[in-house]
Amino acid sequence: INSNVPQPCSNVDLAPGQSTSCELQFSPSQQQINDGSVTNIATPGTTFGTLPVSVTTDSATIFAVQKPELTLTKELQPLPNNSFAAGVMAEYKFTVTNTGNVTITQPPAINDSLITTPITLDAPFPTAGLAPTQSVTLTGTYELTLDDIALASVTNVATATSGSVTSAPATETTPVNVSPALSITKQADVASFDQINQTISYTYTVTNTSTGSTRPAFAGQIAVSDDKIPGPILCDRTADNQLVVGESTQCFATYQTRQEDLDAVKPGLLTGFVTNNASASTLFGTTPVMSPSVSVTVPSVNRPSLNVSKTV
Repeated sequence: INSNVPQPCSNVDLAPGQSTSCELQFSPSQQQINDGSVTNIATPGTTFGTLPVSVTTDSATIFAVQKPELTLTKELQPLPNNSFAAGVMAEYKFTVTNTGNVTITQPPAINDSLITTPITLDAPFPTAGLAPTQSVTLTGTYELTLDDIALASVTNVATATSGSVTSAPATETTPVNVSPALSITKQADVASFDQINQTISYTYTVTNTSTGSTRPAFAGQIAVSDDKIPGPILCDRTADNQLVVGESTQCFATYQTRQEDLDAVKPGLLTGFVTNNASASTLFGTTPVMSPSVSVTVPSVNRPSLNVSKTV
Protein backbone atom coordinates (compact mmCIF):
# COMPACT_ATOMS: atom_id res chain seq x y z
CA ILE A 1 0.00 0.00 0.00
CA ASN A 2 1.33 3.40 -0.98
CA SER A 3 4.59 1.85 -2.19
CA ASN A 4 5.60 0.62 1.28
CA VAL A 5 5.61 4.14 2.69
CA PRO A 6 4.77 3.92 6.46
CA GLN A 7 1.19 4.97 7.16
CA PRO A 8 -0.05 6.55 10.42
CA CYS A 9 -2.03 4.10 12.49
CA SER A 10 -2.58 5.24 16.09
CA ASN A 11 -1.05 7.62 18.61
CA VAL A 12 -2.70 5.93 21.61
CA ASP A 13 -0.37 4.56 24.31
CA LEU A 14 -0.60 0.79 24.58
CA ALA A 15 -0.12 -1.02 27.91
CA PRO A 16 1.14 -4.60 27.85
CA GLY A 17 -1.56 -6.87 26.40
CA GLN A 18 -3.50 -4.02 24.79
CA SER A 19 -4.18 -3.76 21.02
CA THR A 20 -5.08 -1.17 18.43
CA SER A 21 -6.23 -1.50 14.85
CA CYS A 22 -5.74 0.43 11.62
CA GLU A 23 -7.67 0.45 8.37
CA LEU A 24 -5.98 1.26 5.08
CA GLN A 25 -7.56 1.34 1.62
CA PHE A 26 -6.16 -0.78 -1.22
CA SER A 27 -7.16 -0.89 -4.90
CA PRO A 28 -5.83 -3.82 -6.91
CA SER A 29 -4.13 -3.17 -10.22
CA GLN A 30 -5.34 -4.71 -13.48
CA GLN A 31 -2.34 -7.03 -13.43
CA GLN A 32 -3.24 -8.27 -9.92
CA ILE A 33 -6.80 -8.99 -11.11
CA ASN A 34 -5.32 -10.83 -14.09
CA ASP A 35 -3.05 -12.81 -11.74
CA GLY A 36 -6.06 -13.86 -9.68
CA SER A 37 -4.84 -12.87 -6.23
CA VAL A 38 -2.72 -10.43 -4.27
CA THR A 39 -0.85 -11.06 -1.01
CA ASN A 40 -0.41 -8.14 1.34
CA ILE A 41 2.38 -8.26 4.00
CA ALA A 42 2.17 -5.74 6.81
CA THR A 43 4.74 -4.86 9.45
CA PRO A 44 3.93 -2.60 12.43
CA GLY A 45 6.51 -0.14 13.65
CA THR A 46 7.00 2.09 16.72
CA THR A 47 9.62 3.13 19.31
CA PHE A 48 9.96 3.05 23.08
CA GLY A 49 11.57 6.37 23.75
CA THR A 50 14.40 6.24 21.31
CA LEU A 51 14.64 2.48 21.20
CA PRO A 52 13.07 0.46 18.34
CA VAL A 53 10.43 -2.08 19.35
CA SER A 54 10.63 -5.67 18.17
CA VAL A 55 7.72 -6.50 15.82
CA THR A 56 6.35 -9.41 13.80
CA THR A 57 4.82 -9.34 10.33
CA ASP A 58 1.57 -10.81 9.08
CA SER A 59 0.09 -11.35 5.61
CA ALA A 60 -3.30 -11.76 3.96
CA THR A 61 -4.11 -13.07 0.49
CA ILE A 62 -7.11 -11.72 -1.39
CA PHE A 63 -8.42 -13.69 -4.35
CA ALA A 64 -9.82 -11.85 -7.35
CA VAL A 65 -13.28 -12.65 -8.68
CA GLN A 66 -12.38 -12.94 -12.35
CA LYS A 67 -15.19 -12.33 -14.83
CA PRO A 68 -13.95 -12.68 -18.41
CA GLU A 69 -16.58 -11.47 -20.87
CA LEU A 70 -16.80 -10.40 -24.50
CA THR A 71 -19.52 -8.42 -26.25
CA LEU A 72 -19.95 -8.55 -30.03
CA THR A 73 -21.73 -6.11 -32.31
CA LYS A 74 -21.90 -6.45 -36.08
CA GLU A 75 -22.87 -3.97 -38.74
CA LEU A 76 -23.44 -4.37 -42.46
CA GLN A 77 -21.68 -1.69 -44.46
CA PRO A 78 -23.60 0.03 -47.31
CA LEU A 79 -23.95 -2.40 -50.23
CA PRO A 80 -22.27 -1.42 -53.51
CA ASN A 81 -24.73 0.80 -55.42
CA ASN A 82 -27.16 0.12 -52.53
CA SER A 83 -28.15 -2.99 -54.46
CA PHE A 84 -29.48 -6.16 -52.82
CA ALA A 85 -28.71 -8.55 -55.66
CA ALA A 86 -27.00 -11.89 -56.25
CA GLY A 87 -23.26 -11.52 -56.74
CA VAL A 88 -22.99 -8.38 -54.59
CA MET A 89 -20.32 -8.57 -51.88
CA ALA A 90 -21.70 -7.65 -48.48
CA GLU A 91 -19.10 -6.35 -46.02
CA TYR A 92 -19.64 -6.76 -42.29
CA LYS A 93 -17.81 -4.97 -39.48
CA PHE A 94 -17.50 -6.86 -36.20
CA THR A 95 -16.67 -4.95 -33.00
CA VAL A 96 -15.47 -7.08 -30.08
CA THR A 97 -15.36 -5.34 -26.69
CA ASN A 98 -13.84 -6.64 -23.47
CA THR A 99 -16.75 -6.18 -21.05
CA GLY A 100 -15.19 -8.34 -18.33
CA ASN A 101 -12.65 -7.47 -15.64
CA VAL A 102 -9.61 -9.39 -16.89
CA THR A 103 -7.36 -8.76 -19.85
CA ILE A 104 -8.06 -10.86 -22.96
CA THR A 105 -4.72 -12.15 -24.21
CA GLN A 106 -5.73 -14.04 -27.37
CA PRO A 107 -7.08 -12.35 -30.52
CA PRO A 108 -10.81 -13.02 -30.85
CA ALA A 109 -12.06 -15.29 -33.61
CA ILE A 110 -15.46 -14.71 -35.26
CA ASN A 111 -17.75 -17.61 -36.04
CA ASP A 112 -20.42 -16.48 -38.54
CA SER A 113 -23.30 -18.62 -39.79
CA LEU A 114 -22.82 -17.50 -43.41
CA ILE A 115 -19.31 -16.18 -43.89
CA THR A 116 -16.87 -18.93 -44.85
CA THR A 117 -13.92 -16.74 -45.87
CA PRO A 118 -11.46 -15.45 -43.23
CA ILE A 119 -12.70 -12.68 -40.93
CA THR A 120 -9.63 -10.62 -40.16
CA LEU A 121 -8.57 -7.98 -37.64
CA ASP A 122 -8.51 -4.42 -38.99
CA ALA A 123 -5.38 -3.66 -36.92
CA PRO A 124 -2.79 -5.75 -35.05
CA PHE A 125 -4.02 -7.19 -31.77
CA PRO A 126 -2.53 -5.23 -28.81
CA THR A 127 0.70 -6.77 -27.57
CA ALA A 128 -0.39 -6.33 -23.95
CA GLY A 129 -3.79 -7.87 -24.68
CA LEU A 130 -7.26 -6.38 -24.73
CA ALA A 131 -7.85 -4.64 -21.40
CA PRO A 132 -11.35 -4.19 -19.96
CA THR A 133 -13.46 -1.64 -21.96
CA GLN A 134 -11.11 -1.88 -24.96
CA SER A 135 -12.33 -3.02 -28.38
CA VAL A 136 -11.01 -4.41 -31.64
CA THR A 137 -12.73 -4.53 -35.03
CA LEU A 138 -12.71 -7.23 -37.69
CA THR A 139 -14.02 -7.37 -41.26
CA GLY A 140 -15.66 -10.20 -43.16
CA THR A 141 -17.40 -10.42 -46.54
CA TYR A 142 -20.26 -12.51 -47.88
CA GLU A 143 -21.43 -12.84 -51.49
CA LEU A 144 -25.20 -12.58 -51.78
CA THR A 145 -26.79 -15.54 -53.57
CA LEU A 146 -29.86 -15.96 -55.74
CA ASP A 147 -31.48 -17.88 -52.87
CA ASP A 148 -31.01 -14.82 -50.63
CA ILE A 149 -32.72 -12.65 -53.25
CA ALA A 150 -35.55 -15.17 -53.62
CA LEU A 151 -36.06 -15.12 -49.83
CA ALA A 152 -35.91 -11.30 -49.91
CA SER A 153 -33.48 -11.15 -46.98
CA VAL A 154 -30.31 -12.58 -45.55
CA THR A 155 -29.75 -13.11 -41.81
CA ASN A 156 -26.52 -14.23 -40.27
CA VAL A 157 -25.60 -14.90 -36.66
CA ALA A 158 -22.08 -14.51 -35.26
CA THR A 159 -20.17 -14.99 -32.02
CA ALA A 160 -16.70 -13.93 -30.91
CA THR A 161 -14.41 -16.33 -29.06
CA SER A 162 -11.11 -15.84 -27.26
CA GLY A 163 -9.78 -18.86 -25.43
CA SER A 164 -12.64 -20.19 -23.34
CA VAL A 165 -14.68 -16.98 -23.55
CA THR A 166 -17.47 -16.68 -26.12
CA SER A 167 -19.74 -13.69 -26.60
CA ALA A 168 -23.50 -13.74 -26.88
CA PRO A 169 -24.70 -14.07 -30.50
CA ALA A 170 -25.06 -10.96 -32.66
CA THR A 171 -27.59 -11.01 -35.51
CA GLU A 172 -27.87 -8.86 -38.64
CA THR A 173 -30.67 -8.94 -41.22
CA THR A 174 -30.69 -7.12 -44.53
CA PRO A 175 -32.29 -5.43 -46.38
CA VAL A 176 -34.32 -2.93 -44.41
CA ASN A 177 -36.18 0.18 -45.60
CA VAL A 178 -36.88 -1.31 -49.02
CA SER A 179 -39.60 -0.25 -51.46
CA PRO A 180 -39.84 -2.94 -54.15
CA ALA A 181 -41.54 -1.65 -57.31
CA LEU A 182 -42.16 -2.45 -60.98
CA SER A 183 -43.12 -0.32 -63.95
CA ILE A 184 -44.54 -1.46 -67.28
CA THR A 185 -44.85 -0.10 -70.78
CA LYS A 186 -46.85 -1.70 -73.60
CA GLN A 187 -46.68 -1.42 -77.36
CA ALA A 188 -48.83 -2.83 -80.18
CA ASP A 189 -47.23 -3.83 -83.48
CA VAL A 190 -49.95 -2.19 -85.59
CA ALA A 191 -51.45 1.29 -85.62
CA SER A 192 -54.94 0.08 -86.61
CA PHE A 193 -57.01 -2.90 -87.71
CA ASP A 194 -59.84 -3.29 -90.22
CA GLN A 195 -61.18 -6.82 -89.93
CA ILE A 196 -61.97 -9.58 -87.52
CA ASN A 197 -59.39 -12.25 -86.66
CA GLN A 198 -56.59 -9.80 -87.33
CA THR A 199 -53.59 -10.48 -85.05
CA ILE A 200 -52.30 -7.67 -82.87
CA SER A 201 -48.98 -8.46 -81.21
CA TYR A 202 -48.12 -6.74 -77.95
CA THR A 203 -44.71 -6.22 -76.39
CA TYR A 204 -44.62 -5.52 -72.64
CA THR A 205 -41.46 -4.04 -71.12
CA VAL A 206 -41.20 -4.49 -67.35
CA THR A 207 -38.56 -2.59 -65.35
CA ASN A 208 -37.38 -2.90 -61.74
CA THR A 209 -37.95 0.57 -60.29
CA SER A 210 -37.38 -0.28 -56.61
CA THR A 211 -36.28 2.47 -54.26
CA GLY A 212 -35.16 2.78 -50.65
CA SER A 213 -31.87 2.84 -48.80
CA THR A 214 -31.29 -0.68 -50.16
CA ARG A 215 -32.79 -1.42 -53.58
CA PRO A 216 -33.75 -5.06 -54.14
CA ALA A 217 -33.49 -7.27 -57.20
CA PHE A 218 -36.28 -9.72 -58.04
CA ALA A 219 -35.54 -13.43 -58.43
CA GLY A 220 -39.15 -14.52 -58.89
CA GLN A 221 -41.01 -14.92 -62.16
CA ILE A 222 -42.15 -11.64 -63.73
CA ALA A 223 -45.63 -11.98 -65.21
CA VAL A 224 -48.11 -9.69 -66.95
CA SER A 225 -51.88 -9.74 -66.60
CA ASP A 226 -53.88 -8.32 -69.54
CA ASP A 227 -57.65 -7.95 -69.45
CA LYS A 228 -57.96 -8.96 -73.12
CA ILE A 229 -55.61 -11.93 -73.05
CA PRO A 230 -56.27 -15.01 -70.90
CA GLY A 231 -53.76 -16.41 -68.42
CA PRO A 232 -50.58 -14.87 -67.02
CA ILE A 233 -48.09 -13.76 -69.65
CA LEU A 234 -44.66 -14.90 -68.51
CA CYS A 235 -41.70 -12.62 -69.16
CA ASP A 236 -38.28 -13.69 -70.37
CA ARG A 237 -35.77 -14.63 -67.70
CA THR A 238 -32.63 -12.52 -67.57
CA ALA A 239 -29.22 -14.12 -68.08
CA ASP A 240 -28.56 -14.26 -64.32
CA ASN A 241 -32.17 -15.07 -63.33
CA GLN A 242 -32.71 -11.82 -61.47
CA LEU A 243 -34.05 -8.41 -62.39
CA VAL A 244 -31.84 -5.79 -60.78
CA VAL A 245 -32.79 -2.15 -60.28
CA GLY A 246 -32.99 -0.35 -63.61
CA GLU A 247 -33.00 -3.58 -65.59
CA SER A 248 -35.88 -4.53 -67.89
CA THR A 249 -37.33 -7.72 -69.29
CA GLN A 250 -39.96 -8.27 -71.98
CA CYS A 251 -43.12 -10.34 -72.40
CA PHE A 252 -45.07 -10.99 -75.59
CA ALA A 253 -48.68 -11.82 -76.38
CA THR A 254 -51.15 -11.68 -79.26
CA TYR A 255 -54.82 -10.81 -79.58
CA GLN A 256 -57.29 -11.73 -82.34
CA THR A 257 -59.72 -8.94 -83.19
CA ARG A 258 -63.44 -9.57 -83.02
CA GLN A 259 -66.55 -8.09 -84.55
CA GLU A 260 -67.34 -6.41 -81.25
CA ASP A 261 -64.05 -4.50 -81.53
CA LEU A 262 -65.03 -3.14 -84.95
CA ASP A 263 -68.44 -2.15 -83.59
CA ALA A 264 -67.15 -0.67 -80.31
CA VAL A 265 -68.18 2.87 -79.44
CA LYS A 266 -66.19 5.29 -77.33
CA PRO A 267 -66.48 9.06 -76.83
CA GLY A 268 -63.91 10.85 -78.94
CA LEU A 269 -63.45 7.96 -81.40
CA LEU A 270 -65.25 7.75 -84.68
CA THR A 271 -64.27 4.14 -85.25
CA GLY A 272 -64.15 0.86 -83.39
CA PHE A 273 -61.19 0.04 -81.20
CA VAL A 274 -59.38 -2.45 -79.00
CA THR A 275 -58.34 -1.17 -75.58
CA ASN A 276 -56.64 -3.42 -73.10
CA ASN A 277 -55.15 -2.81 -69.69
CA ALA A 278 -52.09 -4.60 -68.36
CA SER A 279 -50.00 -4.70 -65.21
CA ALA A 280 -46.87 -6.58 -64.20
CA SER A 281 -46.35 -8.52 -60.99
CA THR A 282 -43.82 -10.61 -59.10
CA LEU A 283 -42.95 -11.58 -55.53
CA PHE A 284 -40.32 -10.10 -53.26
CA GLY A 285 -39.99 -12.98 -50.87
CA THR A 286 -43.64 -13.52 -49.99
CA THR A 287 -44.67 -9.90 -50.65
CA PRO A 288 -46.60 -9.30 -53.88
CA VAL A 289 -45.23 -6.49 -56.03
CA MET A 290 -47.47 -5.03 -58.76
CA SER A 291 -46.88 -2.26 -61.26
CA PRO A 292 -49.38 0.46 -62.07
CA SER A 293 -51.69 -0.49 -64.94
CA VAL A 294 -51.07 0.76 -68.48
CA SER A 295 -53.55 0.98 -71.34
CA VAL A 296 -53.13 0.85 -75.11
CA THR A 297 -55.85 1.58 -77.66
CA VAL A 298 -55.65 0.41 -81.27
CA PRO A 299 -58.40 1.99 -83.43
CA SER A 300 -60.11 0.30 -86.33
CA VAL A 301 -60.36 1.58 -89.88
CA ASN A 302 -64.02 1.56 -90.83
CA ARG A 303 -64.81 0.24 -94.27
CA PRO A 304 -68.61 0.28 -94.41
CA SER A 305 -70.12 -1.23 -97.55
CA LEU A 306 -73.39 -2.69 -98.73
CA ASN A 307 -74.00 -5.17 -101.50
CA VAL A 308 -77.40 -5.15 -103.10
CA SER A 309 -78.61 -7.87 -105.34
CA LYS A 310 -81.97 -7.94 -107.02
CA THR A 311 -83.69 -10.66 -108.90
CA VAL A 312 -86.92 -10.62 -110.81
